[in-house]
Amino acid sequence: SESERKFALDYKIRSAHVTDMSTFNSLLPPDSPIRFVSGTASMTADIVLQHDDADGWLSLDSRGMRAEADTQTVKGDLKADLRLVDGEPAEMYFDIEGSEINLTGVRVEGESEQFDRESWSANLTLTRGEVTLSEPPVMALEARLGMSDSRPIVAMFQNQDGWRPEFLARMMTVEDIDGQAEVYVADERIRIPLAHAVSDNIEVGAKALIGESSRDGMIYFRYKKADAVLKIKDGKRNLGIFGARDKYEQYQLPD
Repeated sequence: SESERKFALDYKIRSAHVTDMSTFNSLLPPDSPIRFVSGTASMTADIVLQHDDADGWLSLDSRGMRAEADTQTVKGDLKADLRLVDGEPAEMYFDIEGSEINLTGVRVEGESEQFDRESWSANLTLTRGEVTLSEPPVMALEARLGMSDSRPIVAMFQNQDGWRPEFLARMMTVEDIDGQAEVYVADERIRIPLAHAVSDNIEVGAKALIGESSRDGMIYFRYKKADAVLKIKDGKRNLGIFGARDKYEQYQLPD
């Protein structure tokens, strides 16, 4: 039939300028906790699409990117190297395993805490990356991540409402953090069954479900032998320090 006709598309961008990073919000789920606000970017690409195959790459380099994460503003420089290793363009399905995202010069601005150190950096490499550009989009992502240190995370945590134990502030000196994460997007919901990062003295874990009508999850923090959990239910936060590890391990995301 006409809809099954084979096609091929060779698409190259030698140089392009993105005037506003908020353009990419259309690719995020409607209730994504992070939204681009401003910033510019340069973009290059070399992509070959066929009926049942996709190959190529796209590079995006943004300077002065600004985004909102809950009630905070995050600024920095973002570089994304998107790899197309396979796919079915006729079905708008793409395999982007091996793609990388790097963040540098991150600044956090919130009501209680700020972080501003241009030396900070983080990188994320997809070990699995399946994306279907439907309406709404469907994604299955698994990634390795690394951070130079934990200071921006601590600043964002201390901007949350409620009491915070003093030992968490000591995490600001921890360096060389490695971790992994799983993220699934479907039916306009973001499901994170695993996000885990460790360093010599700290451990951070997270489970989250983000949808149109609710935000639920739990975040676990450990510094040496002291730990705590932050439970989020329908957007409300509750911090606990008793039996934190057991509470986190037993916690199950709602359906």
